Amino acid sequence: MQYEYLRRVYGVEPIVGQRVTHTVTGKSGVIAREDKSQGHYVQVRFDGQKHTLPCHPTELDYSQL
Repeated sequence: MQYEYLRRVYGVEPIVGQRVTHTVTGKSGVIAREDKSQGHYVQVRFDGQKHTLPCHPTELDYSQL
């Protein structure tokens, strides 16, 4: 299951394809598949970018519709 560690440790519910906002920068993007080499982070493809960036799970707002 994707992001199982983050669910267990941080109590967040990242879902691949879900829109999120980074609370520090205000940038929006979409959650991408988990990168096992960076298991403590959520991979996000921010709007207008080609590649994903790792984000700390507590710095994301998951409430976007």
